[in-house]
Amino acid sequence: MSHTEKVGAISLTDQEEISTSATISSSSIVRFFRIAWLLQKDDIKTFTIPAVAFGVLGAFSGSILTTNESPDYLAILMRLPLTFLWILLLCLIFEVANQRLPDSVIEDTFNKPHRAVPSGLITPEQLRQLLLVLILPVLGWSYYLGVGQEASFLMVVVWMYNDLKGGDTIFFIRNFFATLTFGGSYSGTLRVAMGPACAPNDAAYIWIGTMCLIILTTMHIQDYRDEEGDGDKGRMTVPVYFSTTVARLLFALPMAFWMIFIPIYWELPILGWLLCILPGAAPVIHLLLLRGVKHDERAYQLWAVWMVLLYAVPVIRSHPDLLPF
Repeated sequence: MSHTEKVGAISLTDQEEISTSATISSSSIVRFFRIAWLLQKDDIKTFTIPAVAFGVLGAFSGSILTTNESPDYLAILMRLPLTFLWILLLCLIFEVANQRLPDSVIEDTFNKPHRAVPSGLITPEQLRQLLLVLILPVLGWSYYLGVGQEASFLMVVVWMYNDLKGGDTIFFIRNFFATLTFGGSYSGTLRVAMGPACAPNDAAYIWIGTMCLIILTTMHIQDYRDEEGDGDKGRMTVPVYFSTTVARLLFALPMAFWMIFIPIYWELPILGWLLCILPGAAPVIHLLLLRGVKHDERAYQLWAVWMVLLYAVPVIRSHPDLLPF
């Protein structure tokens, strides 16, 4: 073989290796994003998007919840991807921390076999390694954004919930941890959305506290769909601990209170009352009249929609002209 033929053969081999390497790299990236999606899929609609909505709508409310008298709506919308990415990464850490645990693998096998670990896409050990890689960069970035305290608080809560088994105790302790998680995320997304030039005011923290109380008294809506897995795990959730009728009334009654309290607290007009009551009645009716995992999942999603609509109440209060009556 001549020198030219050898060079041509080597070049062809190199091109094949580069092509193979690029294919493997591309496949790895696709696999990573697929795993990340499966880890968070169940919480995108019920945690991540609602947290972003609270932050953006709170920033829109201007002086009602922030120190900004004249909010720049375009600037807030421009920060929307940043707000979403911040809470998305925090949520990823939450899910990795939870789904790597042996008890969670067993529970997910019953309730959510589509998740990354039960489906065999990743092992609990690999999730542990991923958690080690994620925590410090996300924490450092959070401090850069001005929400380091919120991120640190949330990571401590997640550690207590997962590794100290705070989520495996009786239902009101479990709800308490969920409340802390939402409260920290609300404060964080509000700060990211409004930008570093202003801050939440006292009314914002009162509103966050109110939302936390709503979550504390109604968050067990998420547990009805997981009743079988929770029972096998021995977790004392509301649907496991109480009879079916009592368990569902323990959601309906607090919801009835909050649907009346919120419009009174914000002194809303008639349409504001309807905004609080009609969407809130949907998950209550769904949970009381229908049975089955599918319907319980839908009730949880309807509850999340109602919560997002409540986030808009301060915006309505700051712009009374939005509602004609």
